This record gives sequence, structure tokens and C-alpha cells, in this order.
Amino acid sequence: SLKLYSPEWEVIHEIGGFPHPWHGSWSIDESSLGTIVWGEYAYSDSTLSVFRSTNRGLEWEKVMTVEGGGDDPHSGHIRHFHTCQNDPTDPNSWTLSSGDTDTQCRMWSSNDDGKSWTEISFVPKKISGLDNPRLVSPKLWRRTSEKDLGDRIIFPTDDNHAKTGSRLVVVDKNDLER
Repeated sequence: SLKLYSPEWEVIHEIGGFPHPWHGSWSIDESSLGTIVWGEYAYSDSTLSVFRSTNRGLEWEKVMTVEGGGDDPHSGHIRHFHTCQNDPTDPNSWTLSSGDTDTQCRMWSSNDDGKSWTEISFVPKKISGLDNPRLVSPKLWRRTSEKDLGDRIIFPTDDNHAKTGSRLVVVDKNDLER
């Protein structure tokens, strides 16, 4: 269940029915408009969803669902959602990411306050700053935290890239594929 508390830590409202929680502070956010969006984090399931509230968490709508791998965490389009963040300079703009395998590391954006989502394609030839071609994989987008700076997103990778170490990635907000 999800509980909404007052500033005095009294329960104001409780709602149930969510199959999975969010994963830490980077997979849920609130815009300056008051919209809250979060993506589910499960070990593995047949579907994973993104939820949105415009009334301080009293009611929630499912705004996107992606196919998971059922009982197999390595199959399906995603394993779970990792991050969901609002753009601090544009309250209608959101980014969302998932993981964990190469095919499950994906990214989406929303420009209508989280109502609809567009998947961002991974384009290896647009990656700059890497001298090792083994590192150019969708796992560059695998992250469990990020900082949206308005014109770019910066994040550490959640993968050691074939034991060569994690990477610090900067994504241009005007060209999310770069």
C-alpha cells in the first residue's frame, strides 16, 4: 500500500493495489506542478507499469505498461524501472529508464507531464568519449540514480562494463540519443 502522511506524521490517506514499489529516491519524483510519477521495481514480472498522480498521491493512474520476462528476470523488454525524474526547468518534461540486460536497458521521455511516453533509441555511433568499442552498449544507459541539470542529465552507470569499471555518462537533453 501507499500511505500519505500529514506534516505531523498522521496518516491522511492509504491506497492499495500496487504490485511492486518504486526503487529508492530516483525512481519517483514530483514536478513543480504537483504531478508525481513513479515506475515499478520488481525482481521479475510479466508486466511493469508507470503510475501518475495529480492530486498529491490520493489517486493514481497507470500511464504506461511494458512487457517483462515473467519468472525469468533476463527475458522480456525490461526487468524493472530504475529512474523516473522530472526536468527542473520544465515541469511537463520527464525521463524514465529501465534495466538490466543489454536489451532491457531502455529510456523514455514525456513532454506532456507524464501522460504519454516515447522510447528513446540507443544510437551507438552518437556515443562520444569512448576509446573502447566494447563499452558502447545499451548498458551505458543502465543507472539507478541521475541528476537532471536542465540541459543535460548526468549519471553513473549501474554496470562495470566487462570488468573495466563503471562510467560517468552525460546525456544532452536536446539530443537524448547522444
